[in-house]
Amino acid sequence: MGFLDSIFSSGASNIVSAVGGVVDNIVTTKEEKMQLENEIKKAEMQYQIEMRKLNLEETGQVFADVKDARAMASTVQTSANSTKLSKNVGPYLALGTTLLTFALFFALIFGFCEKGNTKEIVLYILGVLSAIVTQIFSFYFGSSQSSKDKNQTIQNLTEVK
Repeated sequence: MGFLDSIFSSGASNIVSAVGGVVDNIVTTKEEKMQLENEIKKAEMQYQIEMRKLNLEETGQVFADVKDARAMASTVQTSANSTKLSKNVGPYLALGTTLLTFALFFALIFGFCEKGNTKEIVLYILGVLSAIVTQIFSFYFGSSQSSKDKNQTIQNLTEVK
């Protein structure tokens, strides 16, 4: 959101400056200028508030997505109707991905990938696998209490609006 925020916030200040220049030519009394400046500042503050609301909503959606994944995994693991395969697919994929990542790191470090373009391919695959392993570790070893606290904070902030 920072990228969009920087684009729109700088764009908004440019627009406000441009409008201010035009207003200076149209409005002649000092009181009218002050009133218009106040209105422009009010609109700019409203814009900033709306951007923060959008940022909070985006953060809330990210946390809801993680929460749903954990809830689904927990439901499948505790369900009496789940098959052994459905209970173990996620952990086996996580374990296999982690082992493959470490094996590729081992092969790269100890020079088993020196021939031809193999090293570049292994580096590319390691980049993808490293990102996946980070998500796996976050899923299995991330703090649920921290996520719960963040969700509560977001809920409190959205209720205050």
